[in-house]
Amino acid sequence: MSELVLAGVFKAFGPTPVLRGLDLSVPAGSLTAVLGPSGCGKTTLLRIVAGFERLDAGSVTVAGQVVASAGSAVPPERRRIGIVPQEGALFPHLSVAGNVGFGLKSGAGRPRRVAELLELVGLGGFGVRMPSELSGGQQQRVALARALAPTPALVLLDEPFSALDSGLRAAVREDVRAALRAAGATAVLVTHDQQEALSMADQVAVMRDGAVVQCASPAELYAGPHDVGIATFVGDAVVLPAVLGAGGVQTALGTLTARAAGPVQPGDPAEVVGSAVVRPEQVMVVDEGRGARARVLGTSFYGHDALVHVEVEGDPPLVVSARSSGVALPRTGDLVGLQVMGAVAFFPGTG
Repeated sequence: MSELVLAGVFKAFGPTPVLRGLDLSVPAGSLTAVLGPSGCGKTTLLRIVAGFERLDAGSVTVAGQVVASAGSAVPPERRRIGIVPQEGALFPHLSVAGNVGFGLKSGAGRPRRVAELLELVGLGGFGVRMPSELSGGQQQRVALARALAPTPALVLLDEPFSALDSGLRAAVREDVRAALRAAGATAVLVTHDQQEALSMADQVAVMRDGAVVQCASPAELYAGPHDVGIATFVGDAVVLPAVLGAGGVQTALGTLTARAAGPVQPGDPAEVVGSAVVRPEQVMVVDEGRGARARVLGTSFYGHDALVHVEVEGDPPLVVSARSSGVALPRTGDLVGLQVMGAVAFFPGTG
């Protein structure tokens, strides 16, 4: 198991900066998801770690060895890094076993290693098949086995599930995560899919404008984002104009409790204007007369749950979404009450 450390990494293409002093630490044996919108620098980061791009400043260290700096770079083939690309990218003329064993030296131990890895990814007995005989999810698992075959110091996964349909994607994610854990691999997953990052990773690094703006466990990131931008990017969020005072956070949904907000100290402003971030699952739809009064605008039904879209009375009125179980949903036009459960994140100066 090997730690990955990126320190002060800068990269520009011509006059356009892409990475701006990026710092990131991936603990040995863990999976870190690098999450961000298109154009934030995720792919460039991956290519620099793999050795396909040269950085302009900073350093990349894998297992205690500096593999890239402004003055030197270890060739990609000597970095002991396995890569799982999008859509598997298997060799179509080689069998499954041939693909998995491609990077291994010939010898008596090669077939045994290939068989072990196919068992690890749940494809025992598939070695004689050709890639064209496999489903998309099976091809991705073969690609993972191929990346793990030479016992790399680090595995890089470049949006490996983006080509799979939504029903298959969740199952393959679980299989890949289990295989990485069983192998004790250190891994980095690059993705723009928030659900994928939160469900798979030990820690999530959110990128914006070429830098990591927050890195934390999925639960910490979701509950305690550093700013409104991160809050709205990592999952659904209701952003409310708010005023923080001694009694709590005053919003259109009532007086709420601010998460991690300390008591007002002598000399502090009596009130601070800002924004409160509420997750839709915190908003409970109750009978009219309880909580904030609202009218149902409509619902979005997803089977396992639903979003109830309501308009809260006020000047101006406020549209809010509440996550519901999907059972006994209110009808469009119904008058209801809204109550917020638990503490909310408050950000000063953003209201």
